[in-house]
Amino acid sequence: MRFSLVVGTIKRTVELDRLLGSLAKQSCQDFELIVVDQNPDNRVLDRLKAYEGRFPIVHLRSTIGLSRARNAGVAVARGDIISFPDDDCWYPQDLLEKVADFFSKHPEFDGLTGRSVDLRGEDTVGRYIKDEGLVSLRDVWRKAVAFSMFLTRESTQKAGGFDEALGPGAGTIYQGAEDIQYLIRVLKAGCQVFYSPQIRIYHQDPLVGYGPLVVQRGYSYGCGHGRVLGREGYPMGFVAGALIRPLGGTILSLLTGRFRKGLYHFAIFRGRLRGWLGG
Repeated sequence: MRFSLVVGTIKRTVELDRLLGSLAKQSCQDFELIVVDQNPDNRVLDRLKAYEGRFPIVHLRSTIGLSRARNAGVAVARGDIISFPDDDCWYPQDLLEKVADFFSKHPEFDGLTGRSVDLRGEDTVGRYIKDEGLVSLRDVWRKAVAFSMFLTRESTQKAGGFDEALGPGAGTIYQGAEDIQYLIRVLKAGCQVFYSPQIRIYHQDPLVGYGPLVVQRGYSYGCGHGRVLGREGYPMGFVAGALIRPLGGTILSLLTGRFRKGLYHFAIFRGRLRGWLGG
């Protein structure tokens, strides 16, 4: 088995259908899909039935928490390369073929990362570095997101599990950065990971309208970001930069009359500061 794709899912159905459809169209079909179901009902099973026989599917259940779901999925994965698609992302038709080709040509690497884009090719779920190259502890924050990471089985074993106190559904204030911390541990284990902006995964931009839910998301994800900065021992200069940037965004937004966007950036600042102090 070349790939194991570990998907944690809860509440979503239409989005999961879109992901499943994109997997069925992959030019490389050497993969298994591991669906870690956190719903109280059988809505996921109803969707998976339509793809029986199209590709191997493993259905699991776990308690709520995306990091818990990923840990449960990795524990049963059989693939040489493990990835973590979101249940609301979807793949270009040739994605797995490109990733397989990369590892075939570059066996010296332990991982490959790409970026999240919309249908226009614009960055979503972060701002990514334009040039390809090795992933480092300093630039990992702009070279990866969970569903753009493709890691060898050996590197995931060295990293250990995802921190279940981090990430969506964790039951803590630290609702983000679990994926970046995981990749940081891969790097600290001595693994080499390459970033290519040409590896693109589709995901809609979650920042729409800067309403109360988006502002709350900025705060809780900021808490996770700050906690990882503290836990992983980033130097004060790097931390200061991570705190100053959302403050600058706050000021610029207020000066240009975009008050809701200003609240969003200030929420990120408050979250990162709280997370760092607690981390």
